[in-house]
Amino acid sequence: MAKSIRIMLAIAAWYDYKIWQMDVKTAFLNGFVDEEIYMDQPEGFTSVGEEQKVCHLQKSIYGLKQASRSWNIHFDEVIRGYDFIKNDFDPCVYKKDLGEASYILGIKIIRDRSKRMLGMTQTSYVEKVLKRFKMENSRRGFLPMRHGLKLSKKQSPKTDEELRKMFDIPYASVVGSIQYAV
Repeated sequence: MAKSIRIMLAIAAWYDYKIWQMDVKTAFLNGFVDEEIYMDQPEGFTSVGEEQKVCHLQKSIYGLKQASRSWNIHFDEVIRGYDFIKNDFDPCVYKKDLGEASYILGIKIIRDRSKRMLGMTQTSYVEKVLKRFKMENSRRGFLPMRHGLKLSKKQSPKTDEELRKMFDIPYASVVGSIQYAV
């Protein structure tokens, strides 16, 4: 889908089209379940003497294997009812004039139509990641890593104090969060 978005943004830039958007909050909770699905009662939901009862699902919930598919089926029916047109090459892409877009999937769209310029940035996402990991005051650079920089084991923590400091840094989580940025 990211490829489809990039293609659509490139087409919009080339032809100077306006870009519009939409979002659905808690989307997976809107799908319907076609089969019989039962689940244990959620914690804190049970009544005294009814602990053995189970819940019969009538709608989709997060964590259900079919949640994304049931949402997609429901979304397709509803969106076509509003005269949206499905793309023949990417069935997850629909088109209809919904207004000018400024964000798509958390990616800010920067547009200067007079210069026929279109750009994308995820600055706000990166700032949220830095805040989440208490790194707002870290040094910022223009590149993720200096060209030609050689990393080695010699740069690893050596003292017990340095090791303790590094132990408190969720390095894998930070790297994974930054890699999410397109």
